[in-house]
Order: sequence, then C-alpha cells, then structure tokens
Amino acid sequence: MKEAENAGGLERLKWQRAEADNDFDLALYDAAISDAKQQRLLALLTDVIDSDGHGIGFNKKAAAQLEEFFNNPHDTLPATAYALLSNWFAGGAAFSKTPRARAAEKLWQEMGFVHLQNRLTDPHADSKILPYRFNPWWTRQMAVQDQEM
Repeated sequence: MKEAENAGGLERLKWQRAEADNDFDLALYDAAISDAKQQRLLALLTDVIDSDGHGIGFNKKAAAQLEEFFNNPHDTLPATAYALLSNWFAGGAAFSKTPRARAAEKLWQEMGFVHLQNRLTDPHADSKILPYRFNPWWTRQMAVQDQEM
C-alpha cells in the first residue's frame, strides 16, 4: 500500500496543525467527513477498544476524544488522542504485537496518517509528544498531502 492511500482507498482526511495553545493538536483542512467515512472511523475505534491488549485497556480519555472528534470533525483532535492510539503499534514493546495494536494501526491509516517510523511520545510519559519525533513525521505527512492536493 502506498503511503498516499488510506486503508479504504477513499476519502483521505487532510490534516493541519490546529491554532490552539497545544502545538500538537490537529484539525482537518475540510471538516466535512462523509457518513460512510464517519461510520468506518467509529467502527474501527470500536475495534481498537474491544481488541485484546494483553490485559491493558485502551485509554478511556483517548477513546472519548477520538469518538468526539469523529462525531464533530470541525473540532480539534487533541494530541493525546492520536498519541495514545499510535503508541499501541509504534511503541516497540510487546503490546505492538497485540490485536489492539493491529486495530489501532488500521484506524491510524483510515485517519489518513502516514506510517510512523518511531513512536511520537516519551516512553516514560505516554501522552507527551516529543517535538524531535513529531517534526519528521509531520514533515512526511505534509509532503504526502501536498502531493495529493
């Protein structure tokens, strides 16, 4: 699969940095999401929540933030939501081999995010995004989106 394609191959979401106090919060260029896309995102989120994570549950705050964003795409996506989602498949720990990690990566792809080469967060503070990890990923994200626009 090319990085420019999402899991469903249709309606790739385009992202921008939100104009908010938190430099890592994101927003959509176009807040319109089709009903089909919204339902797919919500179904994939349910898969993440319900999948086995070796006894560890998916963060309830992140789940609520993702659900709120999918239902209200004109809002800002908090950094903690996508950071905690990505930690499941990009964390490098034993958890990255779980069914929840596979479900989280599918949701990540459906959200239109490019593949992560490294986790975005501090290993000792799971929701704290590190600029030196975020910036290379964000540069790749913007390059892929620029090719599509």
